[in-house]
Amino acid sequence: YSAEYEEALFLINQASRIKETADVLALKGSIYFGLGSTENFITFWRRALDMDQNVPIPPSPAIVQELRNQGLINDNPERNFNQNF
Repeated sequence: YSAEYEEALFLINQASRIKETADVLALKGSIYFGLGSTENFITFWRRALDMDQNVPIPPSPAIVQELRNQGLINDNPERNFNQNF
């Protein structure tokens, strides 16, 4: 979340070549959100949630709101938000 999105995307792409996990896909989606690519944000978050419905949601109000807007998460108060994402 230091706004170094291009470098972060490069690094997450390297990580995904090693092993593609729900966490990696979600982080990649969040990076695309920072880059302003809503389409890629949705694509990667949808894949992450399809892989693991309990993937940690970052504590970013903007990301949480966009996930809700896209119908990818609901307002379930029991949803576990990861403060260390």
